[in-house]
Amino acid sequence: MEGIGIKGMILFGMLLAAVAMLVWGLMGRKPFFSKVKIKIKDNRIVSINRGKSLLIGLAEQKIYLPSSCGGGGSCGKCKCRVTKGGGSIRVIEKSMLTDEEISRGWRLGCQVKVKGKMEVDIAR
Repeated sequence: MEGIGIKGMILFGMLLAAVAMLVWGLMGRKPFFSKVKIKIKDNRIVSINRGKSLLIGLAEQKIYLPSSCGGGGSCGKCKCRVTKGGGSIRVIEKSMLTDEEISRGWRLGCQVKVKGKMEVDIAR
């Protein structure tokens, strides 16, 4: 330990402080894999992993939207109404939904990525 000296100790302290600041800064951010609460109109609340499609996330909770294309956005069967959250509508959805459906909040569950809290009305 004699070879470390004062410069080595200062460098180690600076490195330790940098790691502490990095960890502290990341604590305020939600990890990509964290769970997001989704409220369904029938008053159920489910937790879905951030980044998944609504179609897949709901299916993992045993809530199934119809789909014959496997989530490719080509059948239009997985329609659901997103009343809060959901982000911007994607181009592929615009080709599958009418202007009226879009204005009323209808989306394709396979194209909606779960990023934050949402409220969803599932068509029966």
